[in-house]
Amino acid sequence: MADFSHILATRPDFDDEDREWLHHLVADWQVIADLSFADLLLLVQDGDGKYVVAEQCRPSTVMTLRAEDVVGNVMPDDMVGELDAAMLSSVVFRSTVLRTVGKATVCNVYAPVRHNGKTLGLVVRETNMATRESNGRYESESINAGKHLYEMIPRGQFPYKDSVMSQRHIARVADGFIILTMDGVVRYAAPNAISCFRRLGLLTTMPGHYLSELGTQLLKENDPVPETLPLVLTGKAAVDSELNANRSAVSMRSLPLYDNNGRIGAILLCRDVTELRPRGPGAADQGRYDFRDSPSCQEQPAGRLRIAEASGS
Repeated sequence: MADFSHILATRPDFDDEDREWLHHLVADWQVIADLSFADLLLLVQDGDGKYVVAEQCRPSTVMTLRAEDVVGNVMPDDMVGELDAAMLSSVVFRSTVLRTVGKATVCNVYAPVRHNGKTLGLVVRETNMATRESNGRYESESINAGKHLYEMIPRGQFPYKDSVMSQRHIARVADGFIILTMDGVVRYAAPNAISCFRRLGLLTTMPGHYLSELGTQLLKENDPVPETLPLVLTGKAAVDSELNANRSAVSMRSLPLYDNNGRIGAILLCRDVTELRPRGPGAADQGRYDFRDSPSCQEQPAGRLRIAEASGS
């Protein structure tokens, strides 16, 4: 049975950087599938020019369209025309034809995977149209966030080139997510994310407030804090961190959102990891410091932290 590396090996024109970019993409695209409530397929052309499914990603937030493993399958001939058109596109390409997968009516959207001036393949977003009926605020915010990340693929903005992941227990979409504006203001917080901050001791509402301000309100004087926390709370870099307060711990990951002109906001994933932490004396992480004393943080008149812009923000 063909696997990802074997399929990529059929393309001698792909250099090591191209292959690494594709590996990086499939290592981090679960968040797009989960936010979008959609299955994802990575298509590449093999040595004969046929479109082959190199990898697939099933969402964990909705029932998958494809219970079977389709890696190695060749796409049908009647799709080649729109696949060719999508490969030539510089932006997300939407199919004009609804298709059937199993018993579901599906809308296909294609994101060309561009890297170093080359189009390496296509990420197909397969959306079950039934998941777009009667959506509430949670679903709408999730779908819109996933759409932003998906549209970053053709611009080479996703996957992130300089992400820093250090947390053992990585936050996932279903654990809770927050949508931040470019200035770091909470625009939306999912119910699970609100519960995470309630456990940390937050009593106020989240929307309309700077997340960095809410985070610092939870800390006591001289509380040790990871140095990456300011970047996470402001959404200015693709990093993860952990906030410890009220004898609880929440793992967080920041996913900055970009358009053609630069950063426009961020998605923060939150996970309550209180029960997963080591217990007992000396269990706390070492090498932390109080970021309120960091040179990169300055007190503003309104009392919130101004964090130095991350590279590329």
